[in-house]
Amino acid sequence: MRNKVVKKTAVIGAITLALTGMSGIKASAEWKQNEDNNTWSWIEDDSKATGWKLINGTWYYFNDNGVMHTGWLKYNNKKYKLSDSGIMITGWNLDNGKWYYFNDDGTMHIGWLKDNNEWYKLDEDGTMITGWISDNDKWYYAKPSGNLETDSITIDGKTYNFLSDGTMIENIESVDFSNDNVLAIDTSIPEKDECYKDKEVNEDNKGETDEKIEEPKEEAHEVINSNFIERTSEPDLDDKHYYSNDNIFYSVKLSPPFKKNDGTPIKGNCTWYAWGRAWEITGKRPVDAGLTGNAYEWWQANKTKKKYKYGTEPRVGAIAVWNSSLPGSGGFGHVAVVEKIENGKVYISESMWHGDCFAYKPIYSTQYLYGYIYLDEPNY
Repeated sequence: MRNKVVKKTAVIGAITLALTGMSGIKASAEWKQNEDNNTWSWIEDDSKATGWKLINGTWYYFNDNGVMHTGWLKYNNKKYKLSDSGIMITGWNLDNGKWYYFNDDGTMHIGWLKDNNEWYKLDEDGTMITGWISDNDKWYYAKPSGNLETDSITIDGKTYNFLSDGTMIENIESVDFSNDNVLAIDTSIPEKDECYKDKEVNEDNKGETDEKIEEPKEEAHEVINSNFIERTSEPDLDDKHYYSNDNIFYSVKLSPPFKKNDGTPIKGNCTWYAWGRAWEITGKRPVDAGLTGNAYEWWQANKTKKKYKYGTEPRVGAIAVWNSSLPGSGGFGHVAVVEKIENGKVYISESMWHGDCFAYKPIYSTQYLYGYIYLDEPNY
């Protein structure tokens, strides 16, 4: 941020916004110094100028006595700052060890600021905030330079991860893998996702569900919206919904093309895929639904967050959530996305930790389903 000092004396030529009462320069005008106190005045037609004055493309302010102002100024309930030479400051400015930002019209900035593609936040008194920021139930972390963290940081031995807009990702931290490539959970931190391994159904080990899962009806919802496009093939590697740090599971390397701790490649991940697919379908990242933990946890997380409506009827575009009793899931459950309902048959797309990066197939093992999260029916 130190290069921002260059902006300290940046001059704008022809600014008129928010500076009411400012006037231009006349032909018969000149600077005059008061030899008694070394103050300066601007003389026009033998009179001292007062208020805002644009002189040779630079804004100055003169008090009621016609004396050029320097330092902080409150005008029309807005704060400004004038340099030692009287020039109205714009851009970043360091004052008594604290950073401030002044807009092009000279007003001190308060709140969120995007500068050079970086986000900052200025407090109510205008000072640049560093460290943790809580805003609208979301957490951010501002570096010592003031710009938001958009990758990951470790503080006191704990790792925090962030999206590209600076939003902290909840409940996703470091992970470790056992020698048999089954996800090993550190019980001191939130558990991570594991995907469905095989499709064998054990009739003696049926999981509990909230209520009976309904068979698809002929009149079941077959479209989520007019923009819905069925996915029948795996996403391209340049698809941001899946392969970018804006996908929270990709950002913490819990997806292809990353590797496990033993060096073997990650083939797939049901939560990574379903999270990206939800973003692709709705056009919005599902950051407010709590879909960050193990697959089976998505059901209760969404109910707690009250982001989307849910039920037992399959609908196109819905997220299917299996409980932790699903055979082969290692107790982590599974999630997939309903792509099509045709002649009473439900087709899903999914990704699997121990299987394929992508699969399109009829739904299976519905006796272990919690139900469906309806992405087309948000609760807001």
